[in-house]
Amino acid sequence: MVTIKRDIVNAGHGYLAPFLLAVHSTANPGATARNHRDLWSRGYDYAVHLTSDWTEAYQCVEYDRLCWQVGGGNGTCIGIEICEATNPTDFARGFDIAAQVCAQVLVSRGWNTSVMHPHLWFSQTYGGSDHTDPFPYFTRYGKSWADFVNLTQQYLNGGGIMAISDSDAKKIAEAVWHHNISGTQAWRRLQGVDQVCWNEVRPIISKITRVVDMLLRTDSTASGMLDANGKPNKADLWTRLDWMDKRIRDLNPNPSSKRTQTTAAMHLTDDTIDKIVDKIADKVIAKTKAAAPTTIPQEAE
Repeated sequence: MVTIKRDIVNAGHGYLAPFLLAVHSTANPGATARNHRDLWSRGYDYAVHLTSDWTEAYQCVEYDRLCWQVGGGNGTCIGIEICEATNPTDFARGFDIAAQVCAQVLVSRGWNTSVMHPHLWFSQTYGGSDHTDPFPYFTRYGKSWADFVNLTQQYLNGGGIMAISDSDAKKIAEAVWHHNISGTQAWRRLQGVDQVCWNEVRPIISKITRVVDMLLRTDSTASGMLDANGKPNKADLWTRLDWMDKRIRDLNPNPSSKRTQTTAAMHLTDDTIDKIVDKIADKVIAKTKAAAPTTIPQEAE
């Protein structure tokens, strides 16, 4: 399907609410679509919305802008100028491209070939013009208006290259994409997920294990602590926590995070902790006894 090159170069003559499609031929054999685009870009009064030749097509005027093209019917239609070829090969290709362009316009607006008419029809229906194109051009190469309508209809029906609008093409592409992602191909997204998760989680588990090991074990190999002679020593839980806190603060470049040297008196041994617990227990027992009643009430007989 030929791509309609959107190149708006002319503002037309006011607002248009089209409901028909007018088909013209240029009557200047050999002039290309680009030639017409360039002419219309210079403020030409008789620019038309579309033009096509045997190689390409342009939209030069917005579809909601009125063009002076069919006399009394100007306010009814979008128009296309088919460039006239000078040989049968270019004619055949141009005839086909023009049908593709018309099919795309019809599809994009929800129309069908019943709203597509030659300039001659507009002259006869609305007046204000005596042009008969594109009949003479088509006849010169053995084609008729009916042939053009039939070819356009083939593209509308999906014959040859299916005629679809850009918006429909995007919808189709999106549907195919979602099918590949969420449909029968979705299982592929799960392949290797377990391995990927494990690769991400394993280092975290390893770090957690090392930290727990450092806290729960008392040997300096786990805690990273050595005695004054550089030999392993035993370390209680408080000492290990205190050492890690100091180490983290020392690594922090912010001076405010530094702390004074922790005294050895702050390091509690297991024996000291046991003594503290015993004293707390003794106090709790003593207070419980003091609060207990001195006499036990007798049960009623």
